[in-house]
Amino acid sequence: MAKKSKGGNEPRPFVKINAESNEIILLPEGGVVVNKRNLIIADVHLGFEGVMASSGIFMPRVMLEDAKELLNKILRKWKGIETLIIAGDLKHEFSEMHRFEWRDVHAFMEFVLERFERVVVVRGNHDNYLKIALKRHNRVMFEEACYDGSSFMVIHGDKDVLGALSKPLLLMGHEHPALVIKDDVGAVARTRCFLVGKYKNTTIIVLPAFSPIFMGTDIISMPDNELLSPILRRIGIDHFKLYACLEDEILEFPTVGEIRRALW
Repeated sequence: MAKKSKGGNEPRPFVKINAESNEIILLPEGGVVVNKRNLIIADVHLGFEGVMASSGIFMPRVMLEDAKELLNKILRKWKGIETLIIAGDLKHEFSEMHRFEWRDVHAFMEFVLERFERVVVVRGNHDNYLKIALKRHNRVMFEEACYDGSSFMVIHGDKDVLGALSKPLLLMGHEHPALVIKDDVGAVARTRCFLVGKYKNTTIIVLPAFSPIFMGTDIISMPDNELLSPILRRIGIDHFKLYACLEDEILEFPTVGEIRRALW
């Protein structure tokens, strides 16, 4: 279970969770450190600005630099991380590999290969043609799922992967969870968040998108049968706790079910 600060549910610089022999640290940047050596992130969506521009929607090109800065920020604070695991959707476009995606993916791979001994990209539903782009980076592994022996598994989350719920720890992306808070006058605040729950003997962590631009889906108002992940649709998320990512801190909230009952 997560360790609480003395003052109750106050913002903390990180949250530590234990799942059998796995030590898990949730970071406000949107990543998870597992067993001190592994950093897991999800849903980077490189090339998003270019895809939008091709549709006539223009925005600053910040996704690549944001992702690099978030990783640098993590590495400055957490020493000894050897492996980066990207839990799917490194790129954004479904149907092809745009030239700006080629450019951003190569720049990102060069950046991470200078900083990590091992890089694993788990295939996401947006990652069509990504394998071709990764061939020039021969130290990068491209997998359908990533296993660490009997300890944990990393998947994207768009498929109900065989054996996903057989490990003590399952980490996944795809859902882009966010907490949306509204006040009495209609002001809305939205922040990325982690979902942490358990199914039988497996602790499940759903990661937010690794980008401040992708604020995500209002996980409280989304009915379970409309969730993106087939695993989450099957087991439900009422019992999952929320951990909101603030700028430099994490704030623990009650379970999804408790918040839904309070609001509905």
